[in-house]
Amino acid sequence: MHASNPVVDRMKRVRIDKLERKRNMNRLCYKVDLNSTLYFRICIFAGFILPLFAVFGQDSDLSELKHQIRQLMQENQELRDRLDRQSGHLSEMQQRLSTLESTASDAASYAVAVPFQSEPELGSGLRIPKARIHGFADLSYRVQDVGGMSSSTFALGDLDLFMTSELSDNVSFLLEADFAGNTEDNSAKLTLQRVVLRYAITDALNIKIGRTHTPLGYWNQNFHHGFWLHTPATRPEIYKFERDGGALPVHAFGLSLLGEIHTGIGVLGYDFGMYNGRGDVRTEVQHGQDKNDHKALNLLLFASPAALPGVQLGFDVYWDKIPGNPDASLPGGGPRASGIDELIIGGFLVYEGENLELAAEVFGIEHEDHTSGKKFETLGLYIQAGYTIDKLTPYYRYDYVDYGDGDPFFADIDVDSRKHTVGVRWDVFTWNALKLEYGYNDRQQAGDVQSLILNSSFAF
Repeated sequence: MHASNPVVDRMKRVRIDKLERKRNMNRLCYKVDLNSTLYFRICIFAGFILPLFAVFGQDSDLSELKHQIRQLMQENQELRDRLDRQSGHLSEMQQRLSTLESTASDAASYAVAVPFQSEPELGSGLRIPKARIHGFADLSYRVQDVGGMSSSTFALGDLDLFMTSELSDNVSFLLEADFAGNTEDNSAKLTLQRVVLRYAITDALNIKIGRTHTPLGYWNQNFHHGFWLHTPATRPEIYKFERDGGALPVHAFGLSLLGEIHTGIGVLGYDFGMYNGRGDVRTEVQHGQDKNDHKALNLLLFASPAALPGVQLGFDVYWDKIPGNPDASLPGGGPRASGIDELIIGGFLVYEGENLELAAEVFGIEHEDHTSGKKFETLGLYIQAGYTIDKLTPYYRYDYVDYGDGDPFFADIDVDSRKHTVGVRWDVFTWNALKLEYGYNDRQQAGDVQSLILNSSFAF
């Protein structure tokens, strides 16, 4: 008997296993019936056909997305076109504005500085600073009754020319020239009201040199010769100009230091000045030659508290030596050969709200006449209120002036007054105001005065 070979036996077993698996596979394939064949075909259909539907669905969504993108691109292009058109219009308007500003600036510069226009640029390459000029004017119709004698008239008020020039970043110049009518001979006189050179070193320190409005209080600092600036048609009695019978030295020529200091509690301000002072008559403003060696001193202090928006209050003191005037006679006879010591103390309280405006000022004027050895005291004040409703501002003011009896410096105006003023201001345009005002002045040493004024004031 032959011995078995292990390798051969293993190969036989592998061949037998392969044959057996082949027969089992054939039997499994023959068992596939009609239902199995249908199932197979359905699977084939689902595997190939359904993805096609998905692709077709995706194509539909993609088409819709492309359509939306095209719409957005079209809208974006329309916006670009509109922006281009607007940019073109804006450029055209800016060009026209630049042309108008250049023309107006050249015209103003020519009108103000004619002597310099022949050589607008100096040989060293420096250019002459340009100037801006504006103006104020007013026209009125007035009916007046003085002690039973009535009159009516049309009247030309002040024509005020106001010019400013920025000479450098911190140096500026101001010129105010006033054409005022004279009711006695119907003439008009030109007066230089302000000629000021200002050095703005900081907010807390400015230097002013020239003829200016004396910083006595609130009104004289804020309302100048343009009657359009203030609400009523007339100035307070105590603040009348020197030529109109005023008691205060509202104009002065000299040097002043002024500024504002901003703190956590509000704004604090000051104005300290040294001036030529009054002349030997009440109407004289010494801007050419001081008639005595003494200089008038003035100190104004004011504050705007942060806790009280719109409120401003201040205090002022003015001291001067008025020169003697041998041509002026004393009330008792004889010349006023010696000078007069003058001391003015004043204060003010003002509120400016969105609609409501309130202002009150008081001044005490003390004169010590060295000729007669007498002292005279004058008291003046006003209280004013107004309330703005749209373009209308009804207002009321009370004036009180009581002159010291026999004061030689006020001899030509020594008439005490208690005046009531009521009126309404209508701002027709931003540059034009119509004012209808009634005033009743109870004068102590003369006949009462009633007046009705229709005034049109404007800026240009």
